[in-house]
Amino acid sequence: MTETVLYVAASHEDAHEGATALERAGSTLTVEPAVSLAKVHECVPAVDCVVFAETPTTADGAHLLEVVDACGSKPLVLFTDAAYSPKAARATDGIDGYVRREGEAAVAHLADEIAWMCNATGDDGGLTAGPGMTDAEAVTDDSAEVAATLENHERRSKQRRRDRRECVLDFHEATVQIVAAADEAELYDRAVATAENCLAFDCCRVLTDDDGEFVTRASAVGDCDRSWPLEDDHDLAAETLETGESVLVDDVRESALVETDGGPWSIVSVPIGEVGVFQAVTAGPDAFDDAALELVESLVAHVTETVARLRTEAALVSERDRLSALFDNVPDPTVRYEFVDGDAVVRDVNDAFEEAFGYDREAVLDENVDEYVVPPNLDDEARQLNETLLAGECLQVVSRRQTADGIRDFLINVVPLALGKRGVEGFSIYTDITEQKRRERELAAQNERLDEFASIVSHDLRSPLNVARGYLELAKETGDDEHVAEVEAAHERMRSLIDELLALSRRGSVIGETEPVAVHDVARRAWATVDTGDAELVLENDAIVEADKARLIEILENLIRNATDHGDDAVTVRLGATEGGFFVADDGPGIPAAERDAVFDSGYTTADDGTGLGLSIVEEIVDAHGWTVEVTDGDDGGARFEIRGVETDAVDSADLEDDQRRSRDH
Repeated sequence: MTETVLYVAASHEDAHEGATALERAGSTLTVEPAVSLAKVHECVPAVDCVVFAETPTTADGAHLLEVVDACGSKPLVLFTDAAYSPKAARATDGIDGYVRREGEAAVAHLADEIAWMCNATGDDGGLTAGPGMTDAEAVTDDSAEVAATLENHERRSKQRRRDRRECVLDFHEATVQIVAAADEAELYDRAVATAENCLAFDCCRVLTDDDGEFVTRASAVGDCDRSWPLEDDHDLAAETLETGESVLVDDVRESALVETDGGPWSIVSVPIGEVGVFQAVTAGPDAFDDAALELVESLVAHVTETVARLRTEAALVSERDRLSALFDNVPDPTVRYEFVDGDAVVRDVNDAFEEAFGYDREAVLDENVDEYVVPPNLDDEARQLNETLLAGECLQVVSRRQTADGIRDFLINVVPLALGKRGVEGFSIYTDITEQKRRERELAAQNERLDEFASIVSHDLRSPLNVARGYLELAKETGDDEHVAEVEAAHERMRSLIDELLALSRRGSVIGETEPVAVHDVARRAWATVDTGDAELVLENDAIVEADKARLIEILENLIRNATDHGDDAVTVRLGATEGGFFVADDGPGIPAAERDAVFDSGYTTADDGTGLGLSIVEEIVDAHGWTVEVTDGDDGGARFEIRGVETDAVDSADLEDDQRRSRDH
């Protein structure tokens, strides 16, 4: 025999999955899924049994009360969560069967329950006669007295069933309200009201654990003279919370956990997770049977579940508020993003972001943040970073981003809201480390200079020192004063090396304050500090330049020294201003075109006693000013060094003539 079953659930997915599983479990069952009440009304006349898949938080689809009414006399089986009470389900004729939805065998148990229900009821939905009992024996038609008695009994039974049904349905409705509570205070008030109104306890209350002290959060003491009837039952509450199990005291006078001077009371204490306990008291001993205990545990299960939800939601709200406060006050540019179709879409930015990147919040809101801040050459890197974030991983990376002040270096920290899960929301924090990176580059350059310094000290400075030591030994042995002259020459060579090493140690450091400086003025100062012998300085066009005066003198010293070291004793050095810069030229042997790119390399020299540092120092100081230097052929066949990119102002011709006269006199 095949039974037809209507499987009612809160969603189409649940209904179809449940119907399919039930058909597999029951070989004689044909199962039709349903969600809407209209579908229930349509199918009930043609089915043998109805299954209602219920959870405490069911909010969509047909409601249980409506399904009960729609079923009429057709058997209705409640297939529900463990939190729902079987006693509550069986306390009404509106719900004929109950199967708890837990464990792998739950669906098989449901199939068995349906089979029993369908075989135990007749076509009209009433109980069939038992084995060996005929209809005549069940009801004697010609016995008016028996008929009247049965009619009266049936009327009272129907009333009791209606009362029980109303009580259980009220309880069910109350639990729906419990799980919908907006906060814990409302939750506890609804819990004690349900216990008082639906379960008819004399008094009840909710206690929560506050650092070892139990605090009454809600109570109903309508039949207890407006106060809790027990003097001290905190030991009972502590025992309940510690064990995590319900405690039933049939007579408080015989319990060591409760102190009372009153008459006999029964009390049940049920843990609300690790939060607290629910307690109910009824007058008289042995007032709670197993059914009552199951009802209380069912009620408390809803409370426990709702407390967990409320506290989780409160924690999330607190965390979001904290993140929001941090977001608004963090000093670094910060973006709250959400991934949409693989793009990091801006949901909010803080003030620091607006200032650093130059975009108003409204301009970037709901836009792909990468299109605004990622330089074109870093698009591939940005896509790879997005894949990492979508996988739910935190990210810390050093990269470059386009800002209102140009491209700058950033330490980017990105934190998704859901770690370890494929997430879509998070925060990106941009810490500007441009200055730090610049200092790192300076430190690297300084270390390179130290290496050069060590190399020169260990090689170039040691060579003249060895020469001096050798000639000094010869002078001691022979007494010849000519050897002393060689020692003096070696010492002079070391002095020159030391001067250039000191300049090297300052090379590449940030220039000091700049000021307007006359080129001719610093040229004369530089000429005076260099041993120029019979060389001649010719000053041509003068100009005022914005420069660090001391470092500009250092540039000219090295260029003048380069000219006198590589030319003859009577070399002529010409110095003057150009449009956008100045030059230093000589009439010496010049520099071959093939070697001009190498002359600024540290250590490059063509002189036997040269250090190869002078022109390298020139280039470093020029770069520090933001200028450029280039070697060309001089007008007189020598070398010409041109410094360009300099802001210059012309000098009066009269002043220029005075400068030229002073240079010739010198």
